[in-house]
Amino acid sequence: MSLISDVRSGLARLDHSRRGLKKFGLTMAIMLGLLATLLFIFSSRPQRAWWLAGIAVLLLGLALSYPSSLNPLHRLWMGLALVLGYFMSRILLTILFYFIITPIGLIMRLAGKDILNERIEPDRQSYWIVRPKTETSPDRYEKLF
Repeated sequence: MSLISDVRSGLARLDHSRRGLKKFGLTMAIMLGLLATLLFIFSSRPQRAWWLAGIAVLLLGLALSYPSSLNPLHRLWMGLALVLGYFMSRILLTILFYFIITPIGLIMRLAGKDILNERIEPDRQSYWIVRPKTETSPDRYEKLF
């Protein structure tokens, strides 16, 4: 698994249909419109909000009239999302392992707790459990539980 092959396979699975591109354009327009509104209300520079609102209106118009024109933007945006996802998943898993699982293991080791060897009896010959013979009919496999 490499970054390039993951991004390529992810981009190959994208929905390039008219409906998928329209959905992408509408989503981006709504999100940029909300961001523009928040910037207009809370920012000291409302000019940036007008730029974002203009881009949102442009995306909305393209999504409703000519969605296939959003295909390059969609591929670029999703490629960026796949690259970020590739790195963030590895970063989060590393943090989880080194800051959560490793300290728990060290604490258990210091406390003398060994979960894996808890049930092992050293003088026992085998851990095989002999089950009684039962009749096997095809009906038995229909309702397993």
